[in-house]
Amino acid sequence: YYTLSLPDYPQPYRLIITPRTAYQPDGAGKTGLALQLYSLKSQKNWGIGDFVDLADLMPICAKYQIDFIGINPLHALFTSQPSFASPYSPSSRIWLNPIYLNIPLIAQLLNLKLSVSWDNDALEELRSSNLINYTQVWKLKQHALSDLFDEFEQHNQSEFESYLKKHGDQLIGFALFEALDNH
Repeated sequence: YYTLSLPDYPQPYRLIITPRTAYQPDGAGKTGLALQLYSLKSQKNWGIGDFVDLADLMPICAKYQIDFIGINPLHALFTSQPSFASPYSPSSRIWLNPIYLNIPLIAQLLNLKLSVSWDNDALEELRSSNLINYTQVWKLKQHALSDLFDEFEQHNQSEFESYLKKHGDQLIGFALFEALDNH
């Protein structure tokens, strides 16, 4: 930006000088898709886009030669206030937001049984809504995750202890924060 003052003209002129093209990083010419993970809709999710929806989107993008997907931040948010859902105001930048977990896939991968019976009408209502009901989605997922953890802890104690040895201090700190915040 420049200000040009000429002796014969009383008012200065503002000049903006720009390059012919915008900055082109290495790999220029790539095609990308930017999206908010929470906005993905599917018949499998619980009213909010999840990691399985993102994985399902990848082959579709590859088919249309889309080189990358840019997504919103996935950091953990304040579970005590699920409607305070800005991905730009996390409670932790270390841990991921558990609302993006796909509960049935977790149960399948860990060979666990979901003993909670789901209200299919409630899930359908969450899926078909134009708005994301963060509070209801989190309430369902939190209940399911608690149920899965109880079963996991009973049958996989050694795996859990191994995970705690590796991530224990950070996990305990985050869990303490969550417990105090929820209290």
